[in-house]
Amino acid sequence: MAKQYHYLVASLPNLVFEHEAKNFDLLQLKDFVNENISAADSKKVEFLFSPIDIQNILNCKINKCQVFIEGGHYTREELKKELENPQTLPKKVIEYLQKYDAIERESNEGSDYSEDSYVCNPEIMLYELFYEMAETDSNKFIRQWFTFDREMRNIQAAFVARKLGDVKTEDYIVGKDDITEQLLKSGASDFGLRRERDYIEKLWQALETDDLSERETKLALLRCGYLHQTTASNSFDLDIILAFLQKASILIRLMMLVAETGTALFVQLVSESQQLYNAAEAFGRSK
Repeated sequence: MAKQYHYLVASLPNLVFEHEAKNFDLLQLKDFVNENISAADSKKVEFLFSPIDIQNILNCKINKCQVFIEGGHYTREELKKELENPQTLPKKVIEYLQKYDAIERESNEGSDYSEDSYVCNPEIMLYELFYEMAETDSNKFIRQWFTFDREMRNIQAAFVARKLGDVKTEDYIVGKDDITEQLLKSGASDFGLRRERDYIEKLWQALETDDLSERETKLALLRCGYLHQTTASNSFDLDIILAFLQKASILIRLMMLVAETGTALFVQLVSESQQLYNAAEAFGRSK
């Protein structure tokens, strides 16, 4: 049975209420969570924030870490040292980065090399390696969430590529599955996906929205809705905590783009979390 965190789950809404939404510090909340869960579960929390490390690796490869996003597993200095002498990054990531560096050296020396552009695209390759790790993770929530996340991002990428017209869709698709096959082969206006997943209709409505604020709000609501649905039957376990952290991350990003809407949805998140705790607590007392 999964470890239960009654006190921590009960504390989450109160911790957020102590701050105005615009001043909420997600990284402080992550640190608090990690201090109050097991070491094994803390690794899952860190994995949830791994996309930040991927983006920072890309930033360091492209502009020498001049742009750096806080909140990942590594600080700026730690990541610089790790990239110079990889020790703690996942084995497949280290192998790819070594291969990529070798290709770059050959290119700078004017040598010919036969690697295709796919291998030479660090953004696609690093995210593909990350999603492969996520989809084989021991935690069901992580597997489900990042499968959903990859599918959504691929559909968005294919939609934009088709809209631009002069961009190859395959250069922006991560991974291989039934969805990516449809995105690469279908000539239908919706890539023939409307019946493939129950969220496709809402996603397509969001993508076809011209107003940026409205579109981002719809996408955030879709993501948060999936997280809520995925953990609807959970109560005090790690998955509830992971979902809360992920929802908070989504809504903080939305607040940066659409302040008023993002703030309202953030307050709603806290309220829903309190209601969920109250319901779970009442159910526990009735048993």
